[in-house]
Amino acid sequence: ILSSIAEIVAYAICYVNDKFGKKLMLIIYFGLSFVSCGTVAIIPTNKFSFSFKLPIGNLSLTWNSILLLLFVFIGKASISAAFNSVYIYTSHFFPTRIRSTILSILSSIGRIGAMIAPQINILS
Repeated sequence: ILSSIAEIVAYAICYVNDKFGKKLMLIIYFGLSFVSCGTVAIIPTNKFSFSFKLPIGNLSLTWNSILLLLFVFIGKASISAAFNSVYIYTSHFFPTRIRSTILSILSSIGRIGAMIAPQINILS
């Protein structure tokens, strides 16, 4: 559910691309995702931190897990906004006559690469 909410927030944020410029906002999205995902990697997840019970079931959260969820949400939203902005930004590089053809070819190559990428560890 949080991932879906992050996607909705990311697409809503993309409306500021026209106001501040696509290139600047793309840099900001990538920078924000770099910082938030890097922060997720260094947040300690020890069991000795202060925790509290939620009224929903038997769920207990620590302050570290709340920070972790916050930075994961920010990272997911910013990388989704960057992904959405890349499609808009790259379409301006190509002439109008071949724009849709080139973008579909590049999208297909990217999807093939995404399917092959998990297999790299197995093939080594």
